[in-house]
Amino acid sequence: MKLSDAFGAQSWLSKLNSLLTVRDSVLGKQKKVWLEIDGMPRGAVAALGDDAIAIEAAVKYLDQGIARQIEHLRKIGIEVEDDFRPKTDPAPLPRFVLLENGGVVVDNSTGLWWAAAESDSELDHDAATAYCLDFRLGGYDDWRMPTRAEVESILDPERHAPALPPLFRSYGGYAWTSTQTAWTRGNTGPSRSFFVVDMGYGDVNYYLADYRFRVRPVRYGGPVATLEAFAQPENKP
Repeated sequence: MKLSDAFGAQSWLSKLNSLLTVRDSVLGKQKKVWLEIDGMPRGAVAALGDDAIAIEAAVKYLDQGIARQIEHLRKIGIEVEDDFRPKTDPAPLPRFVLLENGGVVVDNSTGLWWAAAESDSELDHDAATAYCLDFRLGGYDDWRMPTRAEVESILDPERHAPALPPLFRSYGGYAWTSTQTAWTRGNTGPSRSFFVVDMGYGDVNYYLADYRFRVRPVRYGGPVATLEAFAQPENKP
């Protein structure tokens, strides 16, 4: 199954499950109405008639929607049980995917959206902070400098030079983080120091704020939830 089909299956399965939930609720109400009809005088039954008809119509409408979901799922290779529950789960989304014409790497495990490339220039910490805050890509204005833990979360221990998944672009040197060393908190100016992470080999160090390194902006955008990610050639199997 292609990645796009797998993601489509997740979307259609979600719709199917939503329809099944609503259908169960409506059928429960229908059963209640039928029980009330069975034990009520004719006049009271007549008063309930519109509701009973509406519920029956709703069930038929939901059944049509469920049939469409099942038909689509079967077309892309997902088997469905007789009780409408899928036999197999769709393939999971890849952890990293590209958006914005390759300018953004989305980490589906954390929901973080990373600039695919580091800053072109090496900057001191204050300038690097400003660079991230001023960064604009995809129409978003909530980019920031990542923490030490966030940068370490994308390191790949099976790679070096750079120690990053292949969708990321890097010069391979140290990159700033926003995490300040405990012993300089409260300091101002160049007496502050911040952790840096080596993109080449993954080691962590710290430097005073007036040293100059590159930086990679980040924002939280959540896991990819649309098929547009799979329009990128890099994300196709």
